[in-house]
Amino acid sequence: MPVAIASPAVAISVALAALQPAFLAGEPPAAAPAAVPETARTAQERVDAFLDEIERAGERFESLAGDIAVETVDAFADSQEFRSGRVVVEGKGSARRIALVVDRITIDGRTTKAIDHYLFAEGWYSRLDHRNRSFTRRRLAAEGAEPDALESVGDQFPLPIGVRKKDILARFEVSEAAVPGDVPLLASLGNVTGLRLVPKAETPAAEKTEAIEVFYDRTTVIPVGVVVRSKVAKPEWSKWTAARVAKPVANEALSDTDRALLVVPTKAPDGWAVVDG
Repeated sequence: MPVAIASPAVAISVALAALQPAFLAGEPPAAAPAAVPETARTAQERVDAFLDEIERAGERFESLAGDIAVETVDAFADSQEFRSGRVVVEGKGSARRIALVVDRITIDGRTTKAIDHYLFAEGWYSRLDHRNRSFTRRRLAAEGAEPDALESVGDQFPLPIGVRKKDILARFEVSEAAVPGDVPLLASLGNVTGLRLVPKAETPAAEKTEAIEVFYDRTTVIPVGVVVRSKVAKPEWSKWTAARVAKPVANEALSDTDRALLVVPTKAPDGWAVVDG
């Protein structure tokens, strides 16, 4: 859903070896295999292992709530936009609901307080634009269909929670990613593992997207940072949108305030315009 952002809280899966007593008379218990040091793995082996970890974490995912900041930079147009607000995700599969609420926007140094509320739920995309008093409600998927965790949330950035390894590999070339020094919003990220997703040539994303870099918290294995880099004619004309989740709370009961963000009316409030209704 790019406000789906794709698309966005889970505990790390820890594999515990089960020790069983040896009952064969005269034979000592078999020695446990030595763990392979992370540094001894190849880059591709590390990527494969982490994709497995992401998938396992997604299977146990229940909820995520946190403050969010979104920054868009277009060097060619010499413009910069910064938005901040709240993101809430709850549920699994077809029952997953994603809410993104932006309440402050700064464009080229000028700040405006305005509420823009996006919701993805039950195959529908809804938007409440309080500044323009407009309401959008559009079906994105069939009823009961599982939302696409690799699609953007609010046409801005993906929030890949609960994504399957096979789905990522079918659409992207995947490699390791370092914390990007050229993206100020993400430059201070710590305790994260990054993946760089390059759209395969035959996929829709390949037309405009150079790469998506996603950074997962190592403790919870939830995405806390993402940057979507657009294709440009020259390197100096860089264009990207980055998002960072701050103070994330994963797999805990949502507050009443956060839960209310997951509810959007099915029709426009009185006096509001309907867009793509």
